[in-house]
Amino acid sequence: METALASHLKSTMMYVCEDSSFPALQPLPANRLISLEAFILASGMPVPKTLKALSDLTEELALQARAHPLGNLSGGQPSTQDQDSILDVMHSNTSGLPGLPLVDSAKGALGYLLSGSSVLEADLKTPVKAMEKLLGSPKAQALGQAIQTRLGIAATEGAGHDSVMTAIHLGLDPQPLTTATRTHVAGFDLAQSQHWGQPASVVIEELARHLIETGRASEQTANLAAYLLLAKTAPQYLVKDIPARVTYASVLWAQLAMAVARIEAHTPGATLGMGYAEILLAGEQLNADPDFSQQMAYQVLKEWGIANGFIASAEQAPSASDMERVRAAYNGHLSTLKSTSTLLQTPIPSRESMALAQLEAAFPELDASLFKLRNLQKARLKEGRPGLYPGMRSMLDIVMEGGKLGAKTIGSPTISAFPSADSATCTPPVNWGWLRRSKPRTTTPSKPTKRAARCGP
Repeated sequence: METALASHLKSTMMYVCEDSSFPALQPLPANRLISLEAFILASGMPVPKTLKALSDLTEELALQARAHPLGNLSGGQPSTQDQDSILDVMHSNTSGLPGLPLVDSAKGALGYLLSGSSVLEADLKTPVKAMEKLLGSPKAQALGQAIQTRLGIAATEGAGHDSVMTAIHLGLDPQPLTTATRTHVAGFDLAQSQHWGQPASVVIEELARHLIETGRASEQTANLAAYLLLAKTAPQYLVKDIPARVTYASVLWAQLAMAVARIEAHTPGATLGMGYAEILLAGEQLNADPDFSQQMAYQVLKEWGIANGFIASAEQAPSASDMERVRAAYNGHLSTLKSTSTLLQTPIPSRESMALAQLEAAFPELDASLFKLRNLQKARLKEGRPGLYPGMRSMLDIVMEGGKLGAKTIGSPTISAFPSADSATCTPPVNWGWLRRSKPRTTTPSKPTKRAARCGP
């Protein structure tokens, strides 16, 4: 198997697009075709030698493909000194850029770049596309070059985008980037008690309102600003198609937060284009670093424990016994939800299926299709006033309506005379009452007038 797989990877060719970021180790041939093995090696990944390794590599590449080139829109991770330098570019006239220093420092780099840009209000409804358009503007490119010059960074397109995104985040969040936490962003507490039991959309709206009130964004740009901050700090709020029952501080929310954290640690920005179900599945399949998984689970469970009353206060670190109690409670709730979900997925028998099962058990020698043939007519067996009810019925109809099966059922001997599905459909109506007699007759009933055979009801 190993030899066959190695041969397949060497012989299977792929085309490298002209604008690809593929880091070729050697110049590409004129036709830009390379082997899968060459692509894997140049990408810094191990060449798979087993089908399991190949499957794992496929899933990893698929996850990386979901990530946007701008990652999680956070920019770089500059030191405190570099942060001060970036802020100095925005608040001084040393760069020589028009519009700097900022007239309104609260608006920051985002307000500076959006002013006079080609980004329309409709573009702001899709934050990622809006940022693509904004970062591609001459104004953003000039700002990126100015920041790179100030920091002594080689001028490259990727570094320029990171520098501009870092400047935008510094303008939106007055706190140093190095001290940001997963529950606090731009002076706003994502985990406040007012958000417990609320959907993600409510928290996003409250964050946007906070940014407007603090002057960090306008009515038009608040949603974009909130999106950028959450994409970096708490991307679980931006997941697509979150079910209504998955609210903040619920068990399912904690499960989602853990899955998002695992994926983002592996491929920053990947979850911004993924749906709820995709994330849960990918989070389970991903082989995350054990130490990171433990730290992440601790933080998520701590938040869940505070909101659900298992931890008294967020101000002090919980004890080991507190966290063990939280873990046990969380696992218990999650196990109950999974059991309930399994029960809900179990099909509930319909009245028709139950009636059909009874008929098949009572008459195993008959074709099941005969039970649905409507060639029976209900008779009114009242002494002296016999008659027929309108409409034809099938055996299935009778049982579904509560008719009894058994030897005491009037008309049951006629069942063996039912026509087959392939026989003529013109049959005499059967004078059949299928209800049990309430008491034996004491007089001989009058005979009803003979009726001619007819088709249909």
